Amino acid sequence: MSFQVLRYLLFVIIWRLIFPSTEYWQQAEPGTFRAALWYYLLQVDIRVLRPGLLSQTKGSPAYTFLLRLLGMDVGLFTYIDDNVLGDYTYLSVGRFSVLYDSEAWGHTYSGGLLHSRQTSIGEFVTVASTAYVTANVLIDDNTTLRPGTYPFPGETLGPNGEYEGNPARKVV
Repeated sequence: MSFQVLRYLLFVIIWRLIFPSTEYWQQAEPGTFRAALWYYLLQVDIRVLRPGLLSQTKGSPAYTFLLRLLGMDVGLFTYIDDNVLGDYTYLSVGRFSVLYDSEAWGHTYSGGLLHSRQTSIGEFVTVASTAYVTANVLIDDNTTLRPGTYPFPGETLGPNGEYEGNPARKVV
C-alpha cells in the first residue's frame, strides 16, 4: 500500500510540473488547472488505489481527514456520506454539517468553457439525499436542504431555514 501511495504522490508532483507550463493552461480561466488536477487525482485514486482510498473511507472520520489532506476546507465533526464532491479546492464545508447522498460542485460548464467558483456550506447545515449544490452557492449556518433541492448558481440561502425545490425556496 505504501508503494502505491508514493506512486500517487509522485504522479501529482510530475503532473503539476508538466502542465502549468503548457499554452492551454496559460490561456485558460484561472482555476481551470485546479479543477482538472482534482479530476485526474481522483482518476489515479480510483485506478491506482483500487477501489479507491476515498471510496473506501466514505462515511467515516477518515474521509473528512483525507479531504483535508487533498486541500478541501472541511470543518471538524462533519459527516459526509456517499456524496459526489467535485473540485475539492472550491468547496468548503463548516463544522457539524451533514451531507447525505447528495452532490456538491465547484464548477459549471457554459459556452464550452469550465468556470470554477467557490461553493460554501456553512456550519450546522444538513444537505439531504439527492440535493444538488452547484458552483457559486453560499449556504449560511443552520440551514437544511430537503431532498431534491437545487439552488441555482450564485444563490445565497439564508440562515436558520429549510429549503426545497428547483429553484430552492425557503419553506420554514
